[in-house]
Amino acid sequence: MRVWILLLVLLVLLVLLAPLAWAGEPFVRLKVEPEGELVAGQAPVLEVQMLVPNYFLAPPAVQPLRLRDGTLAEQVGGSANRVERIDGQTYAGITRRYQLPPLPAGEHELAPAEIRLRFAGEDGQPLEARLPLPSRHFQVRPAGAGSAAQAQELGPGQLSLSDSYEPAAASLQVGDVLVRQLTTELHDAGNLLPPRAPLATPVGVRLYRTAPRLELDDQRGARRRISREAVRYLFTQPGSVVLPAIKLRWRDTRSGRWQTAALPPRILQIAPRAAAQDAPAQLWRWLLAGGVLLVLLATLLWRFAPQAWRQRLAARTERRRRWRRLREACHAGQAAETEVALDAWLALHPSASEQLPGLQQARQQLLVYRYGRNAVAWDPKALLAAAARLPRPAKRAVNYDGLNP
Repeated sequence: MRVWILLLVLLVLLVLLAPLAWAGEPFVRLKVEPEGELVAGQAPVLEVQMLVPNYFLAPPAVQPLRLRDGTLAEQVGGSANRVERIDGQTYAGITRRYQLPPLPAGEHELAPAEIRLRFAGEDGQPLEARLPLPSRHFQVRPAGAGSAAQAQELGPGQLSLSDSYEPAAASLQVGDVLVRQLTTELHDAGNLLPPRAPLATPVGVRLYRTAPRLELDDQRGARRRISREAVRYLFTQPGSVVLPAIKLRWRDTRSGRWQTAALPPRILQIAPRAAAQDAPAQLWRWLLAGGVLLVLLATLLWRFAPQAWRQRLAARTERRRRWRRLREACHAGQAAETEVALDAWLALHPSASEQLPGLQQARQQLLVYRYGRNAVAWDPKALLAAAARLPRPAKRAVNYDGLNP
């Protein structure tokens, strides 16, 4: 009896654990292009394929891929999705490609790296997995000296150095500046940067260097890094000046050999500084002097202007202020503010306001609206139009009593 009970329990456990046993596990594949032995100067491409059952819940987190010596691989392009059917199980996959720089001859090995995957299980619950990157060794043999195909693949040179001058051809004298543009191009060097050319300072010259400007040119898989640098020579003494030759020693990563790029020297004749001639005054100096003169003249006019002219200017300013206040009050429809502003405006026209019956009627309508028991509507536009018809106040006559008896 007990044996049958144990068999029944085992059968139930097998039924319950069957989906877990049949469910697939995530895994990582690594492919290398080109396959087999590599030749010095080739840049292999690593294709990392990450596959999980069901589907991904987040992008894979891949640690930086590098060799044991620290050489870093750079990702090429974006991620690509894929779907595979393995042993009756559907897997979702994401593929990423990484490229190593050109490798020198010798043995190389990938450093350990971890890949974190987050995906959905069979029941839809989130799962996480941490998988190691498959290890891989690279055997790189030296390039054959007489291989024409390899020489054609490497091209004329991995590094080139060139320069140009501005002005290209001109008579120079003490105090002039000659600009030299240095251009360094590095081909198929992966993540390496072009080296900086060493410069010597000649006698009688001040040398000024700027930080190089880097450019990346990636066309048809041929990666090229360009460094552009501006060098300025300030000449302080007359005579013959020799700009020394430039020799740049660098290591060709495709062949593993040391190479030298050079630029020839240049001889310049620097003339003494010519006597400075009297240059005409610049335009901005004339404008500045004219502005100062105008400000001084306006200050003098205001200080010594007649009293009558000052009073007339103040009266005009006060008239504009009162009219602006009345107009704003009417536009806002404020009866109390309009009454105060209207009285101030009519104070400037004590006699002329009585000659306009329309203005008196509009003012009476405003007062009835404010203080009458049976309030009626008032028209701000009509009041403002009637007030605008008031003539300008007459100029005050100057009293000369006592001057002419």
